[in-house]
Amino acid sequence: MRLLIVLGCAVVAWPGVFLSLPARAQPPTPLPQGAQEEPTRLPEVRVTAPARLPGSPLPLSSVPATVDIVPGDQLRATGAMTLQEALTRLPGVTLNDQQGNSWQMDLSFRGFRSTSVTGESQGLSVFVDGVRINEPTVEEVNFDLLPLDDIERLEVIRGPAAVFGRNTLGGVINIITRRGVPPVYEIVPEVEGGSFGRQKYRLRLGGASAPLDYYLAGTFFREDG
Repeated sequence: MRLLIVLGCAVVAWPGVFLSLPARAQPPTPLPQGAQEEPTRLPEVRVTAPARLPGSPLPLSSVPATVDIVPGDQLRATGAMTLQEALTRLPGVTLNDQQGNSWQMDLSFRGFRSTSVTGESQGLSVFVDGVRINEPTVEEVNFDLLPLDDIERLEVIRGPAAVFGRNTLGGVINIITRRGVPPVYEIVPEVEGGSFGRQKYRLRLGGASAPLDYYLAGTFFREDG
């Protein structure tokens, strides 16, 4: 007797007689009543964006870019009147005054520009305490609203970074403002004067009382130049 399996059919050969039997698959073994297969649970995967923002601050060694950190005291020591003017001390930063207004000058960085002029191309993102201040419509930045006297630290992150928002092609300017620190409170008045009738009066108040801290500042500036 010879047993041959061809294309899923069992064929039994006898001398002069051929008998073909269909092959049937064995039914699956039913699970016990009430039993269910448990889903396979994978371990948690956490993806952290390379951002130097307050929500998820990363050490500089974890940021895949060149970061320039400038303390606020060093910015003010340059004698600059505006934030854009102070940034020109960094390599690759230039200014362009297309409006005739020293408080609204265009800031160019590595060939990309950030300006307050509507309709101009933008390539830089500006953050203040983790909040992106580029206008939501055409991305312009109003630099005259950024108080140079109240900056605690400034970070310039070079290179494109999609995590900082759209049109972040040339880099990011991350501004961290002052906060109240112990003792409980402090009051600091400041007075400046110069040629062309220049006058500047400033008063800041700050302090900390756990778990809160507070900071308030005001500036009056005037000149005839």
